Amino acid sequence: MEADRYHEEAVTKLGKSFREQMNIWAMAYAVHDFTVWRVLRRELGRKKGRAVFIKIWAEVARMSADSAVKTLGITKVDIPALGAVAKHGYSVIACPYTVVKDTADEHVGQVRECPFHRYNSEIFGDHAKSDEMRDYWEDTADCTANYFKTMAEHLGRGKEVEGTSDKFICTGDDVCTVIFRRKKKT
Repeated sequence: MEADRYHEEAVTKLGKSFREQMNIWAMAYAVHDFTVWRVLRRELGRKKGRAVFIKIWAEVARMSADSAVKTLGITKVDIPALGAVAKHGYSVIACPYTVVKDTADEHVGQVRECPFHRYNSEIFGDHAKSDEMRDYWEDTADCTANYFKTMAEHLGRGKEVEGTSDKFICTGDDVCTVIFRRKKKT
C-alpha cells in the first residue's frame, strides 16, 4: 500500500528505533485520551462529559472488533475468538497480553503494563495523583469494562456472553483484566 511506504520512510528518517517509536506513539495515544476526557468534562460537565467519553470508547470497541475479526480471519465468534480479538486490540497499542484462561466457557486475559497509566503518570507527575486524574482513572476503568461488554454485544454474543473487566492498573490493581464468560442461564 502506498501510504505504508510513506509511513515507513518517515519513521526511518526520524532515526528512532522501533522501540522508541512505539513509546512515542503510546505516549501520544495516552495523552490524547486524557485530553479528550478533560475537554469533554470541561465543555459538557462531569456527568455528560463522562457519558460521551464512554460512548466514544464503545465506538472504538466496535471498530476495533470489526478490524480484528477481519485481520485475524475469524469466521465463528465464540469465547476464545472474543479473547483473540481482545488480545489483538492490546497488541495494537503495544501492551503485552497474557492469556490466563481460554475455554469454551471463559476467557481471562491480563495486561501488566498500561500505556495510559504509565505515560500519563510520567508526563503529569504530581498532577497524576490529583482528584482530576483519579476521576479520569475511574472513568477509564468504567470505559474498559464497557469496552468488552460492547465488543461481545457488537459481535453478536451479548445475550449469552458477558464481556467485562474487574481489575485496573489505573485504579490500583497490579493488572488489568479482560473477561469473557458464558452467562448463567436464569
